[in-house]
Amino acid sequence: MNRLRLPLMLFGLSLAPLAQGSDQPLDEVLVEVNRGKLIQEMIKLEDRFFERYNELNTNDDFDTDCDLETRAGTRVERRYCRAVYQTRALQKEASGYLYFLQKNNPPPSGNPAPGEQPPPPLLEGPPLPSYMEIAARQKDYQENIREVVRKHPELQELLRERHELGKRYEASRGKTSSAKPAAGNEATSAAPLLP
Repeated sequence: MNRLRLPLMLFGLSLAPLAQGSDQPLDEVLVEVNRGKLIQEMIKLEDRFFERYNELNTNDDFDTDCDLETRAGTRVERRYCRAVYQTRALQKEASGYLYFLQKNNPPPSGNPAPGEQPPPPLLEGPPLPSYMEIAARQKDYQENIREVVRKHPELQELLRERHELGKRYEASRGKTSSAKPAAGNEATSAAPLLP
């Protein structure tokens, strides 16, 4: 089947219920489009919130950036918002693990000179997991966000708008299905958005 026929056939199949007098598939398509718009609006509000929060926040470790990431072993992109200290902890763990692997698995040195011994492996273990450092500072990070939000009504308004969009999104999900969306289809934030 050539490439042009398949989309035309799918388009024709999507219109078939309309010819029979049923408008149910059209409603479902519109709900999906609206959900996509709601997600994009929520992301824009979160970006505005964190941009302004970062300007007002005095602790640079608690500045927060959001980005799309693809986890190892998947092709699904998800949105994560992390404080600077969380990103640094993840980077520290990754570089520490690479160092550990290099020192404990030295490359072969070819033909060693007579009587030459390869260097002994490093006896240190792998680095501590980043979640330990992240968890140790999580309460301070959350309190910092709450404090900055308490002092700035504009941040409170952005949170209120984001909350309302979230409620509208949840309501639109309930109209078509009670099933949860597939992993990766929702916007997530590692930072607490509601104080």
